[in-house]
Amino acid sequence: MSRREPYHGIWSAFIVALCMLFAAPPAAMATSDPSLEWFTLESEHFVLHYHTGLEKMAVDALAVAEEAYERLSPLLRWTPGARTHIVLTDFGDSANGMAGVVPYNLMQLYAAAPTSRSTLNDYDDWLRSLIFHEYVHILHLDTMSGVPALINVIFGKTVAPNGSLPRWFTEGLATYYESARTGAGRIRNGVFKMCLRAAALDDRLFSLGTLSGAPTQWPGVRAWYLYGGHFLAYVAATRGESALTDFNHAYGERLIPFGVNIVARQTLGDDWPTLYGEWQTALTADALAQWVAVRAQGGPTPYRPLNKRSYAHDFIQRRPGHNQLSFIRNDGLDERMLVLYDLESGEETEVFEEHGEGWHAWSPDGQFLVTAETNFYERVYVYGDLYKLDLETGDHQLLTNGERAREPVVAPDGRSVVYIAGQRGTTDLKRLWLDTGELEVLYEGQAYEQISTPNFDPEGTRLVVSRFSGEPVGRRDLFLFDLQTKVWTRLTDDKALDLEPRFDPTGEAIIFSADRTGTFELYRADLVTGALLQLTRSVTGFFSPSFDPSGEVLYATTYDSDGYNVTTLSVPELMASASPAIVDRRREVVVTPAAPRVSHEAHSYQPWRFLWPSNWLPEFLSTLSFDGTYALSLMGSDPAGYHIWLARLAYNTNLEDLSFGATYAYLGLPVDLQLHLSRGDSARRFRGSDGDVNYQENQTFAGVDAVLPLPSPDFSHTLSASFNLTHYAPSEPLPSVVARDPIGPLPRFPELGYFNNVRLGWSFGSLDSFPASVSTESGFSLGLSVGMRSPLVGSDFSSFDVSYQSALYLQNPWLDNHVFAIRLAGGVGWADYNRRGLFIVGGIPEQDLVMALINQFGVGSAQLRGYDVVDSYGDEYHLLNSEYRFPIFDIEDGYDTLPAYLGRLHGALFADYGGAFFGGIDSEALDQFKLGVGAELRMSLVLGYHLPSMLRLGYAYGASEGGLHHLYLVVGSQF
Repeated sequence: MSRREPYHGIWSAFIVALCMLFAAPPAAMATSDPSLEWFTLESEHFVLHYHTGLEKMAVDALAVAEEAYERLSPLLRWTPGARTHIVLTDFGDSANGMAGVVPYNLMQLYAAAPTSRSTLNDYDDWLRSLIFHEYVHILHLDTMSGVPALINVIFGKTVAPNGSLPRWFTEGLATYYESARTGAGRIRNGVFKMCLRAAALDDRLFSLGTLSGAPTQWPGVRAWYLYGGHFLAYVAATRGESALTDFNHAYGERLIPFGVNIVARQTLGDDWPTLYGEWQTALTADALAQWVAVRAQGGPTPYRPLNKRSYAHDFIQRRPGHNQLSFIRNDGLDERMLVLYDLESGEETEVFEEHGEGWHAWSPDGQFLVTAETNFYERVYVYGDLYKLDLETGDHQLLTNGERAREPVVAPDGRSVVYIAGQRGTTDLKRLWLDTGELEVLYEGQAYEQISTPNFDPEGTRLVVSRFSGEPVGRRDLFLFDLQTKVWTRLTDDKALDLEPRFDPTGEAIIFSADRTGTFELYRADLVTGALLQLTRSVTGFFSPSFDPSGEVLYATTYDSDGYNVTTLSVPELMASASPAIVDRRREVVVTPAAPRVSHEAHSYQPWRFLWPSNWLPEFLSTLSFDGTYALSLMGSDPAGYHIWLARLAYNTNLEDLSFGATYAYLGLPVDLQLHLSRGDSARRFRGSDGDVNYQENQTFAGVDAVLPLPSPDFSHTLSASFNLTHYAPSEPLPSVVARDPIGPLPRFPELGYFNNVRLGWSFGSLDSFPASVSTESGFSLGLSVGMRSPLVGSDFSSFDVSYQSALYLQNPWLDNHVFAIRLAGGVGWADYNRRGLFIVGGIPEQDLVMALINQFGVGSAQLRGYDVVDSYGDEYHLLNSEYRFPIFDIEDGYDTLPAYLGRLHGALFADYGGAFFGGIDSEALDQFKLGVGAELRMSLVLGYHLPSMLRLGYAYGASEGGLHHLYLVVGSQF
């Protein structure tokens, strides 16, 4: 082969790569929308990036951000050294935000506002609450001095000591300030107080050790916000806000993490366990006092729970024409299901797995449901859309596409559906005519207006809704909407959160849930007399009222320390009384205008401005292996996340070689694209006449990967393609070798040249796990990969391989969280060269536990336990791993603030069967397959407050030839 021919092959490979990249249809979308234009607004302390459609919200957000700086920076006594980036997007209906300070200060804000039943529903201005919360994170995490600050000056921003604090402190501090410096917030929220009160009365408050980990029992990691916010509010009230700020600054100058109690004693006067015990005592006393007060008023209201286990059951509806309720069952043990509950027998019938918040509505005859479920619109946007489910035929029909629809209600005549449609932080009231598919805008919401839970009167002429308009500040009031005149009539006008209104069967009164006493109770508003009566008294709360057609029974959601329950209440037994005076939990906020400091002249987003390396990281730990390698890493990314790059330089003193590697990812095309480039030397050997001959080999690699995700609510689906150009050459001329022994082995020179490879991949599956699960608990996954080397893609050698892997998880129907897990994997290939990785099958390798825990390294899943690490190899392999997994004990605790949390102890009985071989599968190959059996104890962990991991202590016995008795302790899950 001439020296020019491989280069013709390189150009062929380049063309192949381009074809793969652009073979996807133009409509295919990945993680972003290339059609969007991006813009940037800049102010004194912020740089805000946003996409098309968010122009007004971007201007408002920047003004609020400057207000947050003005209010919060003095409180936390910190001014960031550089402007904070804000990325504002509207790709979904979830209300959320994120913040981080490494490698630069960045806040990500989602435009959607919370629904009325979200724990985030208590706000005076959602944008203000969101930005205040996230900017507290920025100021808190960015606070650093002393040695950490010096390290950041030298290397760029790589160290943030406050980021190593427990999550209850980080999220609790932001939750506290979101309430202390706005008019509402979660500290004032009746649902947050309800959750703590119920736990205190049942003596089930989380320990500080549980809170410092990642709890799975109700309310899960929401406890970081719930407990953390109220706990730090107590510390601020008893020790002063300035003491919390002193703690931030003192901890921010520590290079060695986790000394949280040392710093607490210095700045707060007590350690965290002492303070937490004080707060729990005070909280329990308040809860008992409220219990006594409710008892004195004749409560609590009696009710009958219908579900067997609490967690998050909700969204109750009475099925017309049937003696059934429908609701969302979420017991933490299984999928979220919409179920039918028979009111006579108490039996539950599963209808379908719910993919959304849970909103659904019945047709007047009870024959079909209209649901609001998650839809992946154009493969990018995670929106809610309406579906129609016919219970007789099982037909599941998509009614809208990209409407961002939620909270449907079917008209009494069954011809139309009214629903809420979200857009850019605002909601509209719309109607869909079921016979024609026509959409009608009943009311176009004003900026940031939130309309919730519409409900028809019996005649179908009016709607009652809960409506937040922002004026007056912090109100969620009830309104009537006349469908003919399109006129609104206000029913309530107060500072309470008035939620989930329902007409009674007569149409003359409305039942709703409100926090007028500080606890969510049920109320009745008489539309004829105007009288307002309180119907329930409790220490927790009642939500989601729904009437029986007789009007004699109410169905509602109530709460206990295990979560939300579906209940029934007898209307004649309710102790109706005049509505009490409203407990005013809010404070008036005087907003300081920040607009004069904000530039409203947007310019095009320029990602290249932000792609310079923001830090450089010498890899000190790499020298611990004594391999003579010293490395330096650089990275960069733009705030919007379209461009990400990483580069690494390394020098090996033994080889006297300077190597490099670089990866660049671009996420703005219909496919996610990655480019790779690397070059380096390695020590190699080949067989000479008198034994092995050492030489130094140069390896050059260039590659492109393209990944096309095809998401859906039910399945994950991904297509991938890659092209890799790999070249091997000696760094110096190879020594000459002469065969001296005529009957001895011939010298085998290394195979050098181009080993270019094209690979196509496909994966498909649906996997589920639940709060109480010990592992993935149900579903399946399939994957297939095909690789080829050929002169057609510039390779000097040829090969072909196919590999597959699949997994199946089956729940034990008789025992909760017991799982049968099965994994089948294999591959077959051929090549005209020896330099290739043969398929290898073997047992558990040795592992450095400390480094594995720090770096989150596992040991892989293609293991034949009970045998040597390399037991068999060949050009084909097949391996079956089967396990029966079962829970043993939920520890869910740590010791106070010790950065080590023990989660769930569970076990597995396993059997592995398979092997690798040459020459194709036949009876002789099957005879080489081996069996390994054994058992493992597994413990889930959280280390350093943030690193989840799994420890596996196992015993394996190889029952076939070459088998071992193997006792091992490793990090990582099996599969």
